[in-house]
Order: sequence, then structure tokens, then C-alpha cells
Amino acid sequence: MIGNIYTDAARANWATVPGRTLDLVNDENGNPTKITFSDNNTVVFVQYLTYDNGNVTKVECKAQ
Repeated sequence: MIGNIYTDAARANWATVPGRTLDLVNDENGNPTKITFSDNNTVVFVQYLTYDNGNVTKVECKAQ
């Protein structure tokens, strides 16, 4: 669950700056699988989360 803790912190910190947004794509269980981080409508990076038995097993960040 370490990945999930850091993901929550990253989302919370990113969204505290005006002009920054998060767009989430969730799986059928409501877990975020793709998070797009934007700054003033420009995509900065995308985070992909992989789950196994309900636990985050991989967090991958890709530049856009």
C-alpha cells in the first residue's frame, strides 16, 4: 500500500496550486487506474496504477 499512500499525497499536493487539475479514470471497483495531471489545461504527466487483489502493485509515471 506504499504506492497508494504516495499517490494520495501527490494528488492532494498537486491540486492545491491554482490552475492545476487532476482527471481520474477509475476501474469497475472505483479504483483510479489513470490520473492525468494538468497545469493550466496543459498535460504535464500521466500516472498509471496497476492493482492485484485490490492493492496497488505498480505506479508508473509517463511524460506527455
